Amino acid sequence: MLPIRRFMIRAMGLLCLACGAAGNPDSDPATALEVVDCLLPGRLMQLGTGATYLSARQPARLPAKSCASRGGEYVLGSRADFRAALRVWEDQAMAGDAEAQAQVGETYEKGLGVAPDYALAAVWYRRAAEQGLIRAQVNLGTLFERGLGVPRDPTQALYWYRRAAGLDSAIALDPGATAQIQPPRADLSDQHQLVERLTQALNQTRSDLDAARDQLRTRESALLDQRQQLIAAEAALDSGTPAARNRVHSLTADLAEHEAELAKLQQAVARLETDRAEQHRLLLAAQAHPNTAVPLTAPSFEIIEPPLTATRGPLEIPTRMHSTKELIGRVTAPAGLLSLSVNGAAQSASLNGLFRLALEVAAVRVPVEVVAVDQQGQRSALEFVLVPTSPAPSPPPSPAPPPVEFGRYHALIIGIDRYRHEGMRPLKTPIADATRLADLLSDQYGFAVERLENPTRYEILSALNRYRETLRENDNLLLYYAGHGALLEGDGVTRGQWQPADAEPNNPANWISNTAITDQLSILRAKQVLVIADSCYSGALTRSSVAQPPALDDRAARQRWLQQMAPKRSRTALTSGGLAPVLDAGGGNHSVFAAALLDALADNREVLEAQRLFQLIAARVALAAERFRFEQTPEYAPIRFAGHEAGDFFFVPVADG
Repeated sequence: MLPIRRFMIRAMGLLCLACGAAGNPDSDPATALEVVDCLLPGRLMQLGTGATYLSARQPARLPAKSCASRGGEYVLGSRADFRAALRVWEDQAMAGDAEAQAQVGETYEKGLGVAPDYALAAVWYRRAAEQGLIRAQVNLGTLFERGLGVPRDPTQALYWYRRAAGLDSAIALDPGATAQIQPPRADLSDQHQLVERLTQALNQTRSDLDAARDQLRTRESALLDQRQQLIAAEAALDSGTPAARNRVHSLTADLAEHEAELAKLQQAVARLETDRAEQHRLLLAAQAHPNTAVPLTAPSFEIIEPPLTATRGPLEIPTRMHSTKELIGRVTAPAGLLSLSVNGAAQSASLNGLFRLALEVAAVRVPVEVVAVDQQGQRSALEFVLVPTSPAPSPPPSPAPPPVEFGRYHALIIGIDRYRHEGMRPLKTPIADATRLADLLSDQYGFAVERLENPTRYEILSALNRYRETLRENDNLLLYYAGHGALLEGDGVTRGQWQPADAEPNNPANWISNTAITDQLSILRAKQVLVIADSCYSGALTRSSVAQPPALDDRAARQRWLQQMAPKRSRTALTSGGLAPVLDAGGGNHSVFAAALLDALADNREVLEAQRLFQLIAARVALAAERFRFEQTPEYAPIRFAGHEAGDFFFVPVADG
């Protein structure tokens, strides 16, 4: 029986490892590298030739040690502390700063130890999105797509996704990777729960608003009394006594302080009034549209065997003449597959979308057309040609790289097969997987590669911190992890974990949560970041905010798409499976997932976007897993809360010679 990388270890009541431990960050070097919400001190500013003043404190997300060294205020564990995180960002958000508004929205959406408030998250995302902040536009689109805190509205979701990408037709809704042979069923329970949540949120906001207005009226009345006292004290100054002058100074200072408090109360009331109006609008929309159908992406294909060869003309498959060629492919139909045909003949597909048939190859070129129609009536077609050739055709030459500036490429490759503590079972393939990938990325794609073999938690976080310090806005980073993983459940949330070489079974002290990795990625200056994990990486199940590329044979459209997408920021994850075990072998000297990844990268001769790489891998993994009667479904999606902005990651082969 094949070995399996297991990560279904569940421990109840444990908080996210990104939270760290209370105390001095220097007491745990790894904890000192974890990201916190930091409130930096104000700077001493010079006004003219004499006056100086202290500027307002500035919020930032920094490693704990960097925050401490700069005199910042933070709470170890603030990533799981709702009030601490909100306190850092709220003043700046109220002042209109779009970045701070997005942070407040993410704080409400995450919950951080309390129940998520999606309705308030939507309010703050919209404020930042309307200022043009791409990250907030993507986040707001995701809420509309899922119906969280707002009515499920595909039109609004597409509007914000397309506005973020700066594209139109390249963005469509896509719920995930799994092929749907049966149409999805509508479920009204989610919509009913949304209406109930919006009603509760609106009632709470109304209550808060009434209390704030009462407090404001009390403060205004007290302020009026103080002003009258000041007028009386100023009138008594005619006596010229020191006591009268001191009385005036004291009342003037008190009045200024209370006027500042009044201004804050007025801002709070204004914010609550805005929130109430927005929540009321959302509630009316949810009640008016109880069952909005979501238009999903059209079917897509991957040909697994034989591999397609991309040329400047039609897609071709070289094969020997007068032979029978087995065609193995996979169809993905998020809306449900209605029909599948090859050259007009109906075909059947397995539950995971695999189909097979034999094609007769004559002495002439044989055109092949694969057509799929989904339950929404959307039709997709893939056309290629079987080309009779000699038994050993020479590979096509590598084309010149396109005139697109992709930037510099870096890779951090982590492989762990040996653990220091008993109870952590050794793995067979991670080092071989990591070594081969490192060589391939360096030789064929020109990456600057750093490889970590059996690293500890501190060594992994230290490496990520070095990239935070050295990467620039035009750099790209690939982070690969092969090793044991786990799941932790706590506060009703399941979080994936990576288990470094110093990990202990059933003790998460030296594990690294996916939340901690996400926090590190969110503060990188790099343009595009791709996490490839041959383990679990929890995240969004939607790829809708990633722009789909044109067909491979439409060269002009594809070139324009690359020029538009190459500068855009992205944070995406490609994983070997979902929340289930994955195969540790089955691909020769590599895991099934790694073998598919390595083959796809090695066979590639053109610019390859990560979502296309995912499609190639998903088809090959599905075929391999079927042979072992094992279900394994790779996933690809933007990483939530890591700063994704509708871009993608690109693999660009280096020019030969």
